[in-house]
Amino acid sequence: MKKIMLLLIVAAFTVWAAGAYAGQANTGDITIESDVEDVENTASGINSKAETNIHSVNVKEGKTGDIVIKGKAEDIENTASGFNSKAETNVGSVKVGD
Repeated sequence: MKKIMLLLIVAAFTVWAAGAYAGQANTGDITIESDVEDVENTASGINSKAETNIHSVNVKEGKTGDIVIKGKAEDIENTASGFNSKAETNVGSVKVGD
């Protein structure tokens, strides 16, 4: 539970920092090292979306150095139910650009 809370705090800080710099990433190397145990994400209803990102990096614009992800994830459950629903899980993913 502590690991999940730490991951959520790091993710919230990352989102805040990205917004503070108006989407212009110009960083050196990025390294993520973490272990995650159990993650459950559920969304239900019309047009619902359940998205889980673990050990993930998303650079929309700008430049970055090397990106290294070292992590372990155990049980991940991501469910979306209802009309026009979507469930997406990204584990150890790197996305650069839109």
